[in-house]
Amino acid sequence: MPFFGLIFLIVALILVGTGFAIGAGVLALACMAVAFGMISISMATGILQRKLSTAFRVFFYELCIISFMTAGVALSWLLSAFLDLSISPVALLMIGSLSGLAVGLTFGLLHSWMIDLISRNLRKILPRITRPSRSHASLTYR
Repeated sequence: MPFFGLIFLIVALILVGTGFAIGAGVLALACMAVAFGMISISMATGILQRKLSTAFRVFFYELCIISFMTAGVALSWLLSAFLDLSISPVALLMIGSLSGLAVGLTFGLLHSWMIDLISRNLRKILPRITRPSRSHASLTYR
């Protein structure tokens, strides 16, 4: 029996350590997003438009643009290294970031359009779920 307890303790400690590591990673990503101003801009847009979906949409656009800009810079650097192009680092940075900006914005807009199209079609296909009226929802018991 003590052998199974020891195995259980080891597995529990590994799972707790993994949870702490994942939590620290998520916290670091959230701090980076706040430092870049991504969350505050998207939430301000959502508050001004009074829609939470707008805030998520703006955050998704920002995430697409930043990730594709990073990938564009890395890809332009790799292409110049493999093809032995004599382009200045500033030009590589500009080419990569502008191409990443265009691709990221296009990717975000296309995904947003596809999600809107799918949700409109699902609303037509699926039956409506009706909400109870306010008078029935706030019954008081005496």
